[in-house]
Amino acid sequence: MSVREYDVIVVGAGPAGATAAFHLGAAGQRVLVLEKERLPRHKPCAGGVPTSVLRRFPVDFSPVVERAVRRVRFRFADGREVAADLPQGAVVTVRRDRFDHYLVSQARAEVRDDAPVADIRQDDTGVEAVLASGEAIRARYLILADGANSRLARRVGLRREIGSDLLWGLQWAPFFYAHPRVSFEWGVRNPLFLREFLRLFAWRTTYRAMALRAPFLVVLGALCCRKPEAHHDRASEP
Repeated sequence: MSVREYDVIVVGAGPAGATAAFHLGAAGQRVLVLEKERLPRHKPCAGGVPTSVLRRFPVDFSPVVERAVRRVRFRFADGREVAADLPQGAVVTVRRDRFDHYLVSQARAEVRDDAPVADIRQDDTGVEAVLASGEAIRARYLILADGANSRLARRVGLRREIGSDLLWGLQWAPFFYAHPRVSFEWGVRNPLFLREFLRLFAWRTTYRAMALRAPFLVVLGALCCRKPEAHHDRASEP
């Protein structure tokens, strides 16, 4: 049986794989996307997407945008909650089955669903993806975009390195979550800190920048956001 050849094979038709296929196809590469599920497939996900991400594509996403998000509410297990406005037009929600399928359909690539990859072989001239059916497909390059817990990445011994910016966030996050009362009163309820957090969600700042600003925002928020009753009492003194 002859082996079919491409420039790039992308494993996984989610947003990461579809994005890779879109830009590679636009650059004139012969791209094959292999998706183990039948498309469109359901994906449990809240579906929040920063519009800054959508603007990276010369594509009209309005057919798959469910709604614009203008306000968010954080609710804790003890019943406390806080609401805040998002930056104008920063986030929309999508249904992942419709969004993922729409995005990959915009790529200049061949897409094969219901095609799980069972094995990967590599030599000096390229990479070969072996499907569960036994079919072998060859390419010069292969991109694994089959999820955070990629079985194939572990199988071939790829070491996934964490970007330095995300590493900052991971180092800082344990303190926030280990002190829920402080996190709520000084963090989430602090409008200055909350505004910075929402800017991070909208991709308008970085983990590193937020981590460096956090102590100052907490202190400033505590000083400028004291209970109005205290100001009133002092102002009413004779």
